[in-house]
Amino acid sequence: MLQNAHCTIDQCDNELKSFREAATGICESHRSLALSNKHYVGVCWNCCRITGIYEIPRRLKGILNEKYLFSRGCSKCSPEPDADINWITIKKHTGNHWAIDENGRLLLEESEKIQKE
Repeated sequence: MLQNAHCTIDQCDNELKSFREAATGICESHRSLALSNKHYVGVCWNCCRITGIYEIPRRLKGILNEKYLFSRGCSKCSPEPDADINWITIKKHTGNHWAIDENGRLLLEESEKIQKE
């Protein structure tokens, strides 16, 4: 007997009921969060699986322009236990860069300008 499909977002047991939900693999509540301008989406760099949907901190609204932020892997395609939270740093061309901590929060980190050799 076939089982009903469930949302592919970890820790979500919502059943996929509509064609749009089944086509995307995401329940309507997570789809609304992902499309909201108040949230950003963590995506696995290797398999393009959504690893999480995070609220943009109030202090970064209007500053963070990226909607999708990438992790180096995920729990489905990587043998590393912390693959979902091994974030790729988002860098600007000069000065500071944004990084994401293990809880999905964005951090502003200072860095030196990269010198060409």
